[in-house]
Formats: sequence, C-alpha cells, structure tokens
Amino acid sequence: MANVRLGRTGSVVDVDLDVCVKTGVPTRGTVTLTGSTTPPWVGFLLLITVVGYLFASAMASKKFRVTLPFSHAAYDRWQQGRRLAWGAGLVGLVGIVLTVVVGDGLVGAWTAVPGAVVVAALVGGVLNGRLRGVGIVATRHDDLVVTHVHPTFAVAVRDAVREPLVR
Repeated sequence: MANVRLGRTGSVVDVDLDVCVKTGVPTRGTVTLTGSTTPPWVGFLLLITVVGYLFASAMASKKFRVTLPFSHAAYDRWQQGRRLAWGAGLVGLVGIVLTVVVGDGLVGAWTAVPGAVVVAALVGGVLNGRLRGVGIVATRHDDLVVTHVHPTFAVAVRDAVREPLVR
C-alpha cells in the first residue's frame, strides 16, 4: 500500500479522480471523511504523561475534510468490519462486568473468556483498518497524507498534480 500527500492540514480537499482509493478500480462513488489529526510528535508525549498528551493533542489538532473516490462496496466492507469490531468489544466488556458482578469465586477463570473477546475485537479492528481502510495523518510539515491507498490511486494522484511542461 502507498501513501499520498493531498494538501495542507486544516484544509478541505476534494480529489476529483475516477480511481478508487482502496481498490484501484474505476469508480464514480465518493466518500467524504472528516475528522482531526495531530502532528506525530504529540504521540511521543503519551510515553511521558497522559495529561500532557491530552493537552497537546487538543491544542495541536487540526480538522480536515477529504472527499475521496471510494468504491461503495469497499467502503461498506470497511464500515461493516468497524461495526463488527465495536460490537464484539462491547459484548466482551459487558461479559466482563457480568462476570465480576455475578461470579462467585471463579471470577478470574470466567473473566478470561470475555477478555479474549475484547482482545479479538481490538486485533480485528486494527486489521480491518489496515487492510480495508485508509488513514489520514499529518506530517511534521503540516502536510495531509492519506495512508494505505492502492498504488494505482497513488500513481493517478501523482499524474494529476504534475504540470505539463511548456516550451
């Protein structure tokens, strides 16, 4: 998978191509992703202090709005995997709470089963995001980068932004 620089953080980006960002096949469907991103140095603060991380994350985050060509079938698979991971995680957490509340003397042994469901949900959610989704990150130079894109999409973006030579 490739990474593509699309603009500056804090900007609205509309990619007007007909190549799916994830599969590389022609598509007319688009998906708008909104959110916020922080520079990479903010993550380092999590190793030192949680309060400092939360403060720096709140102060350094910049919002984005990116419209990408995304096959609706591929996008739906990504979203279905996200919903499944969240559902399994919630079922596991409810199982842990019920085991602690209802369990008599075997709380430790019975907590392992819902705990394993929570771990499986976390691993499944991360794998789903890596294999089926795209990520949007900020570089230290405030560039907006879309990660885990199909190489065909990356080539199409590079070809689209390349200006023709004038003689």
